[in-house]
Amino acid sequence: NGVPCEVPQNVIDGNTNTIWHTMINPKAPGPHYITIILPTAQDVGGYRYYPRTDGGTAGIAMEYVIYASSDNVTFYRAASGTWAFDSTVKSVYFPKNLNAKAIKLEILSSIGGYGSAGELRLLSTDPTKETMEAKDLAYLPANFYVPSQFGGTITKASNYSNPVGYLFDGVTSTYWHSQIVQNNLPVDLTFSFNYAYHISGIGYLPRQDSSLTGHFQQFNIYMSNDGVNYTLVKSATFDTIDHETKYVVFDNEIATRFIKITVNQGLNNYASCGELTFLQTKEMATADAIASKVEYTLQIGSNNIIRTRGGISQEITADAAPLTQDGYVMIPLGGLLEDMGATVEWVAYNQKIEIYTSDNRHMTFQIEEARVYIDNIRFTVAAPPVINDSKIYIPLKFVSEHLGYNYSWDGATQTITITSK
Repeated sequence: NGVPCEVPQNVIDGNTNTIWHTMINPKAPGPHYITIILPTAQDVGGYRYYPRTDGGTAGIAMEYVIYASSDNVTFYRAASGTWAFDSTVKSVYFPKNLNAKAIKLEILSSIGGYGSAGELRLLSTDPTKETMEAKDLAYLPANFYVPSQFGGTITKASNYSNPVGYLFDGVTSTYWHSQIVQNNLPVDLTFSFNYAYHISGIGYLPRQDSSLTGHFQQFNIYMSNDGVNYTLVKSATFDTIDHETKYVVFDNEIATRFIKITVNQGLNNYASCGELTFLQTKEMATADAIASKVEYTLQIGSNNIIRTRGGISQEITADAAPLTQDGYVMIPLGGLLEDMGATVEWVAYNQKIEIYTSDNRHMTFQIEEARVYIDNIRFTVAAPPVINDSKIYIPLKFVSEHLGYNYSWDGATQTITITSK
């Protein structure tokens, strides 16, 4: 990266006393990389890095990523890690032999923020390992992006012991567990997204306490775009029962609104999971983020809501029109919130409104009460919920912003625009 201080060819001249070094003045910005391009695609078993031996330390790599390519155009992660800061030779052996046209070393951190090497070597293949095309690295978990969340809701077809929201809370010490009764398998987990996301697989983290009861052993993954008719995507079996994360990569990338996981066999006839992730390629994650961006347009006095997603506008009919109260916009419970992926419940006996968001947060409102609780944290709203003409209304700005949307108000046209961030 940047104009080298010493020429790159020094890393393949067979002399460890000559070095490659990135530009010193001006200093080349990191991360730094150097690529070995082969005349034709060859089978490679690993990579070897020789630190400089001229007495200098600047540029010695510590944190690295090694990429491989079948065409010297598109590169995929093959290995990553850290090296000790010393002069010893560093060797990396790939999980499988790779047939590659080019191998790239990316130095993420190094001494002084430079990049340097005495020699670089491509290692011969290991006859005990399979050989794969470098381009097929695209289907390994290391090259997937794991979104923090998809907009949508999580439901479950069977009773459970621990909450299903623990699957996505980002806390590895919590876990979902199926109901503790005899012969409770199979059990279904169903995920409903707001948009047909492109998914390449799933990551499964078992419960992380001392017990592995419920560890998935055999399960099926289904997809659907209507929530009714499901098609089998993949059957999976985990032969190893331990605390390590396990991945299931689909044979082909899918675009789906609904995912259902049916656990047929689990350790001790239960099902449990610490964290569940959906895998995407970086390219499709970027494309989905753009395509799923949504905008809602509402107008005081009209119960029609215009939803625009991916350049396509649709009209949604709410239970009633938004209104203003003391200068604040209020919306009825029905219509908008459900389309945003939230679940709404009205508890009549104590006049409470329970809202469960797509990212598993819990909001509690009460009629004519300014105090609002979100996951047991207290907030105060300027316009408390009200009942008007037998309809329940809640403050739009407060709710939409806590659902992760931007809010804007045009007083001239009395129009509200809600845009996903």
